Amino acid sequence: MSLRLSANESDREQVLTHLRAADAQFVPPLSQRVDLAAYATKLCAHAERDEAWQDGALVGLVATYCNDRDHGAYISNVSVLPALRGQGLGDALVRQALARARERRFPRVGLHLHPDNLAAFALYRRHGFVPGAVEGEQLTMTLTLDRP
Repeated sequence: MSLRLSANESDREQVLTHLRAADAQFVPPLSQRVDLAAYATKLCAHAERDEAWQDGALVGLVATYCNDRDHGAYISNVSVLPALRGQGLGDALVRQALARARERRFPRVGLHLHPDNLAAFALYRRHGFVPGAVEGEQLTMTLTLDRP
């Protein structure tokens, strides 16, 4: 079983299937915060998608909105199927997303996560994200990008 990284190959149904399979890894589960079908549609229409594929299945996804240079890019989703977690796949996909943001000369990348999501917090800290304010139940993290 080999993994293959790509960008923007997935369609709405593949993203939806992936989000459903990864739902429980989110803190709290993603389906408690958003309608998964609508979210999959939005990601496919408006986000850059860095993807990991195994045997034709979408097993890892980082979705980044790159449509507001003044405010920076925004990572909306990072998910790896449970069976493949802990193998560096999330790191590889985040690196790919950050490389795109740098190439497009975004000044920074932001994201939100639940403060109890320690695995996600550690992932983002490894890539240089700095924690900021807590807004409601979401912690803001930001990475100031160096130019390519």
